[in-house]
Amino acid sequence: MQREFKRMVDHYTSDRSSVSSTSNATLTAEIESTMQKVVECGASEESPEYYMATKLFGKVENRVFFNTMKTKEGRLCNHV
Repeated sequence: MQREFKRMVDHYTSDRSSVSSTSNATLTAEIESTMQKVVECGASEESPEYYMATKLFGKVENRVFFNTMKTKEGRLCNHV
């Protein structure tokens, strides 16, 4: 699963020719950190929640909102 995630990130970053290699490394680290938080919140890599997170956190604004939340409980909040 880790290799698939890395491949997805590499594909995403390689499509952005205007982004420098330093930015690619930063983006990869940011996404890896975010996905680690997803796992810490209880989503296993095989779960639908993890899959949805891979889709949501491809966008920077979604990562920012998620990472701004200070607690696991805040990240898990699902009421509307």
